[in-house]
Amino acid sequence: MKYLLLLIAFISFPAFSWECPQFGNSTDVSTHWHAATDVIFGRVKSGSIVEDPAVTYDQIYEFEVFHTLKGKPESGKFNFQVEKGPGIDGLMIGQSYILFFYSNSKRIDFCSIQIELSSHINDLVELKFSNSRSDVWYSRPLKELLDLWHAQP
Repeated sequence: MKYLLLLIAFISFPAFSWECPQFGNSTDVSTHWHAATDVIFGRVKSGSIVEDPAVTYDQIYEFEVFHTLKGKPESGKFNFQVEKGPGIDGLMIGQSYILFFYSNSKRIDFCSIQIELSSHINDLVELKFSNSRSDVWYSRPLKELLDLWHAQP
């Protein structure tokens, strides 16, 4: 037993972690709201995978913007990329989301957050109604997000 403990103590096991120091590793909606330059609400219209090793197999999406909660993207189409990485499974075509973009980029990476909504939600009235429902998982982060949006000058 003593030798086993010595063996474990002196053998290094490879390990790594992914961190997001710009957000203090937080998944808090308020932290991301204040750090984001653009927050948009809409639906994924189409997507594809770029199979170029120089681009690290990024996924490219076309997003139909229903409303801009913060930043520049106006209603209409908005194209963006999702970087390959852990915890990034891609987005579903036809699904509604609230997406956060940082530093005026058009990229979503490991540190980005997005709120996946029910696919039928496509206007602000339905969005506001959804935050009062206790039967959907996203009602709490959505309520926090809408409170931050309404508090803007």
